[in-house]
Amino acid sequence: MKINKRERLVLSVGVAIALLVVIIGWVVLPFLDSKKEVIESINNKKRKLRTYQVFVQRKDEYLKELQALQARKRKLQTQILFVNDSAEAEAKLRDALNQYAQANGVTITRTNILQEEKLKDGYSKIAIDFNVTADIGPLTRFMHALVTDPNFLEIRQLNINAYMNKNQVVLQPRITLAALVRKG
Repeated sequence: MKINKRERLVLSVGVAIALLVVIIGWVVLPFLDSKKEVIESINNKKRKLRTYQVFVQRKDEYLKELQALQARKRKLQTQILFVNDSAEAEAKLRDALNQYAQANGVTITRTNILQEEKLKDGYSKIAIDFNVTADIGPLTRFMHALVTDPNFLEIRQLNINAYMNKNQVVLQPRITLAALVRKG
């Protein structure tokens, strides 16, 4: 089989085009795809680098903020009752309650320790529910003393009932007081 000049030309051009398609498909296009991936990776790394640069530039601000938070944590930890068990926490809470009641002329008529509320990291809240007999002035001083206690005491609930007795208004407040404790 003889191939004439014209057929050789067509065949050479066809082979050249086929080689060109193979080279483009197997060599050039994979490089273009990998180039896009590399460009995306570089752009992501540039964004991360800018973020890190901002963090590094603001390092002093972050350190000051961290120190302020650590100081606040230390202050708050001094307000936590550190106890060995729930009974000790209840006793301390009752002692504080009785101390403030006597100091402010308030009579505690009934107390009830509520169920302990477990929090994270060994912390819990101990609450006591109690009724008092007092006029508005001593009651206000008593509640102020409770919330300004150096330990973290919180008045969770206050209900005040009143009734008339011999043409005199008698207040019967019911208070729920909670304390943050850490066992250890």
